[in-house]
Amino acid sequence: MKARILSLQSGAALGGTELMNFSILRRIDRDRFNVTVCFLDEEGPVTQRYREEGFEVVHLNYHQRPLPLVAWELWRLLNPRRFDIVHIYGLRANLLGRTLGRLAGCRTIVASQHSIDPWRKWWHVWLDRLTSRWVSLYIPNTFAAAERLQHVEGIPAEKIKVIHNGLDPAPFEKAGHGRIRPTLGISPDETVLVCVANFRSSKGHEVLLDAAHLLEREGLQFLLWLVGDGDLRPVMEAKAEALGLSQVVRFLGRRADVPEILADADIFVLASHWEGMPGAIMEAMASGLPVVATCVGGVPELVVDGETGFLVPPGDVQALAAALRRLLDEPELRRRLGHVGHQRITTHFRLEDKVREQEEVYIQLYRSNAKARAVP
Repeated sequence: MKARILSLQSGAALGGTELMNFSILRRIDRDRFNVTVCFLDEEGPVTQRYREEGFEVVHLNYHQRPLPLVAWELWRLLNPRRFDIVHIYGLRANLLGRTLGRLAGCRTIVASQHSIDPWRKWWHVWLDRLTSRWVSLYIPNTFAAAERLQHVEGIPAEKIKVIHNGLDPAPFEKAGHGRIRPTLGISPDETVLVCVANFRSSKGHEVLLDAAHLLEREGLQFLLWLVGDGDLRPVMEAKAEALGLSQVVRFLGRRADVPEILADADIFVLASHWEGMPGAIMEAMASGLPVVATCVGGVPELVVDGETGFLVPPGDVQALAAALRRLLDEPELRRRLGHVGHQRITTHFRLEDKVREQEEVYIQLYRSNAKARAVP
C-alpha cells in the first residue's frame, strides 16, 4: 500500500523553498508515495509545475477568504484521515496545519524549517512551542536551524533530522559559455560579478551596492549583474543611480536562463542579512564559480571559507568589498576556489541523495504509524 502524504505549504511563489520542495516531490517514488500538495495561498507560478507532473493540487486562497473558512476547508481535507503523513512547510502553514491536523486525528505530522527567521516575534515562538507536542519530527535543512530549534524553541534532539537541500548539477554543468555576454554587449575579457536573489529586505542588496561603489571608486574594473525581481527593485535601481553605478550594475530581472548567466559570470556574491540554505549559492558552486557570501544561517555549511569562497559578516560593507577585491585581483584564485566548490556541491549535495533521505524518513514514519494502529 502506498503511503499517503499531504505536502502543506504556505505559498506557491517561485522562491527557493517552493522550488526545492517541487524539485524533491517531482522525483519522489510514486510507486511508494501518493502525494497531494496543498497551498494556503492562491495559485502561483509553481502551481502549474505540480499539475504538469500529475499531482493533485489544492489552494485554500488564504488572502481572499476569512480565516475560519480557510481553516474549515483544511480541516475537511484532513478529517477523513486520508493522509498517513502531513508534511508542513512555512510558519503560517505550520501553526494552522499542526492544530487542525491534531483535531483531525492525524497521527504523523512533520514540520520543515528552511530558514532562521529573525523577524519572528515572541508569540511566534510561543505558538511554535505550544504546537510542537503534535509534531512527530522536525526536518530543518541546516544544522544552524536545528540548533535554533533545540536552544530557542526547546525541541528535543531526537525529534530533529537535518536534511540539507540538494541540487541537480547537470543544467549548470551543461550550460554553454558565451551566450549571455553578447546579448548585453559585454566582451569576454570583462570581469562579471553576479547576484541571483529576489529584491527583498533579507537579501542585502543595499550592502552589495555600497561595496560595489567602494570598488568602483578605487578604480577596479568589473560589472555587476543583479538577477531577480521584487518590491525593492525600484529602490535598489534608484540607489545604484545615486551612487553613480549606472555603467557598472545591470538589473536583469527574473530570468529563465540562470545557468547560462552563471556560466558567463566570474564571481558569485550574496550579501544576505539572514538565510536558510540558499539554492542560488548551490547553483553558483555547480557552475564552478567562487562565492563571496555573508556568514548567516546555513551558508557556512555550503561555503568553506578560503576553500570554495569567502565568508564575511552580514552588513559589513568593508569586509564584503575586501573579499571581492581579492577575487577581482586574482584570476587564478577564482578558478581554484570555483573548482573546489564544484567538487563539494556535486559530492555532498546531490539532489537525488536528498530525495532518498526524505523517502527513508517517510518510510520509517509510515511503518511506525502502522505499528501504532496495529496495537489493540
